Amino acid sequence: MSAITASSKSAIKALARVRYAMGGMFSVSSVLIVRAVEETLVVVRIADMSLRALFVINLILGLIFWFNGAGPRWLVLIHMLVGILFVAAIWLLGLAQGLQKNGSLGLVIGTFVVGLIIAIFGLIQESLMPASAHWVIQVIHLLLAIAGIGIGEAAAARYKRGVAAASASAA
Repeated sequence: MSAITASSKSAIKALARVRYAMGGMFSVSSVLIVRAVEETLVVVRIADMSLRALFVINLILGLIFWFNGAGPRWLVLIHMLVGILFVAAIWLLGLAQGLQKNGSLGLVIGTFVVGLIIAIFGLIQESLMPASAHWVIQVIHLLLAIAGIGIGEAAAARYKRGVAAASASAA
């Protein structure tokens, strides 16, 4: 909440300066821009926290599969659904930081590539290396998920730094 409050205060100060410079007039669009920045920050925070929660849920489900075999089909489908949401959160975080003034195109591309690899690998892993060597595929799948949470956290951190820098320059 404090980051939203700090960015709101600095945005309000910036709008007050604009209003003063324009002789007391300013458009409603300025207020809407400030509100959009605040709402985007909330969405990014939700996606960041969801990314962590989805990772833990899928890690637990994956360990259940690893030690107890495939498990019931409905549990595998839940694992797949949570994985799809995990990839969507990675993509959202990458896109959000990329849309900022100082966003990184490389990080956007990285989040989309890692997310796509996780999704494809997760969907086809049952058909890869059946029998006793399947643990290698499971380890690769786990490492890809760890890479996914790493790049998602990096994108979220870069977004938050960009918001903080924009707030500091507006103040």
